Parts: sequence; C-alpha cells; structure tokens
Amino acid sequence: METATEVRKSWVFRSPRSGKEIDISLAWLWTLLFGPFYFLWHNNYVHAAILFGIFLLPFLFLKDIAALAGLDTFFEVSRLVVGAVILVIYSILAREIMSKHFKREGWTHCE
Repeated sequence: METATEVRKSWVFRSPRSGKEIDISLAWLWTLLFGPFYFLWHNNYVHAAILFGIFLLPFLFLKDIAALAGLDTFFEVSRLVVGAVILVIYSILAREIMSKHFKREGWTHCE
C-alpha cells in the first residue's frame, strides 16, 4: 500500500541543455509575493505579460473615468480588491502554468 508521501507528485524539472533542476512546488508562493516578476525570472514572458496586463491596463483607463464620475475612493478600494483576487487566482494556477511552460521548452519531469 502506498503512503501519502509516495503518491505525492514531484514538481522538479531538469533542463536538457545544462542539467539544471528547478523545483516549482512553491510557485504559488513566489507568484503571490512577486507577481509577474516570477514568470519573468523563469523566461515565461507570455504569462508575465498577461499578468502585467491584467494589473495595469484596466486601471490606466478606468482611473480617469472614475475621477470624472466622482468615484475616486470607491475606485481605489475596488482596484486593490480586484488586484488581490486576481493575484490569488493566478497564484493558485502558477504551478500548472510553469509545469506546462517547462514541458513546452523541452525540460524533463524528474520523479
């Protein structure tokens, strides 16, 4: 019978060129702390750009509209709440995103 530690999936990937191993088991934490910079660090430019876009684009345009409508305080609070929720959701998905990225780049999954 297998124990819980034997069933646990490994989140370590090995580079085919350099042999370097990267453990992405804590990708959720690094994404939560550093946001898109974690994806930039691992050369995942697509998801870094998506996360930058999710954070920046709506707020650049909506701030002027909110100021015209007199909703500055409401906008600032809602911007923080929406940004935090998006970052938490992205953090939950970060490990799978990085796993797919490394597989696409040719890295091998270590057991």
